[in-house]
Amino acid sequence: MGAVTGTDGELLLYGSYGFTGSLIARAAADAGAPLILAGRNARRLRRQAASLGFPYRVAALEDAAALAEALEGVRAVLSLAGPYSRTEGPLVDACLRAGIHYLDVSGEHATFEGLRRRSEEAAAAGVTLLPGVGFDVVPSDCLALYVAQRLPDATRLEIAVQGVAGVSRGTALTMVEAAPRGGLVRREGRLVWVPAGWRRRRIPLGDASAHAVSVPLADLVSAFHTTGIPHITTYYMGSAALGPLLRATRLLRWPPAARLWEHVAGPAVRLLRPRPSTRAQRGRALVWAEASDDTGHTAAALLRCPEPYTLTALVALDAALRVARGGVAPGYRTPALALGADYVLGFPGVERIDL
Repeated sequence: MGAVTGTDGELLLYGSYGFTGSLIARAAADAGAPLILAGRNARRLRRQAASLGFPYRVAALEDAAALAEALEGVRAVLSLAGPYSRTEGPLVDACLRAGIHYLDVSGEHATFEGLRRRSEEAAAAGVTLLPGVGFDVVPSDCLALYVAQRLPDATRLEIAVQGVAGVSRGTALTMVEAAPRGGLVRREGRLVWVPAGWRRRRIPLGDASAHAVSVPLADLVSAFHTTGIPHITTYYMGSAALGPLLRATRLLRWPPAARLWEHVAGPAVRLLRPRPSTRAQRGRALVWAEASDDTGHTAAALLRCPEPYTLTALVALDAALRVARGGVAPGYRTPALALGADYVLGFPGVERIDL
């Protein structure tokens, strides 16, 4: 077991030895699902393959020939290699050349927008492009479609998420890269830049409420494509200190501060290698969405979910296998349009509540 092999398989997991990739690979092993491990680090792949009994393939994203060889005989690729702003391009290019479906667990709005622009190219190649098949953005996209279906004339959509403490190294690097750019909302169907921490509000959660501050989540792209609603704001629910903290990052718009941030924060993340704590992995997450129309009518709902990384491992593997087996039409797709508003309810520990 664990030797480099060219054995055909339904699904190739690129970046399999990172934190989230390891969770997905373990879930595949537990379920007996077919999987090929892949990435640039041969030593880590060899060790992981020996532990789980999967074949593996070594390829750096900048090595087009090696990447093409790694994709031979594969039906779909699930990418765990973030930040996706750096990794998405070469991997998607390789998938389109080879006619292989592409999925990832990105929560980066820019990469969603980039894939959306390649929808016609992908459809012509018979390739499905399905980003965000994890906690970002399966629960929120399913909930957005659900409330939009309850209020068909909605013109505004607000989405808020609350995870648990702790992030993986890939997520931390993405946050470091995004901080200097500030905030983002969708208005009249267009993405509009706003200052970091632009809006604060309390999110009603039935018998309780939560502080929230606007942040640029990938739902600004995915939920717009899913629902067609032209005005969208996304939030993170957390402590009251979150708003002032985000507003402090506005200083990073000053070029010298942004350069200092990039040179200090990125290397620090790589050195510290953060990951969610064991305690955090036992926590729960919330997703809230509210659609409203111009007459004041609203439709709101709440999802209670397992903690984000646990849910991501289950959802990403299931969605990727569905795509690999031809269950989703070619072209760019959002999770809810591809799999349905109720898709997320099929996973243990997920509960939807109308508000």
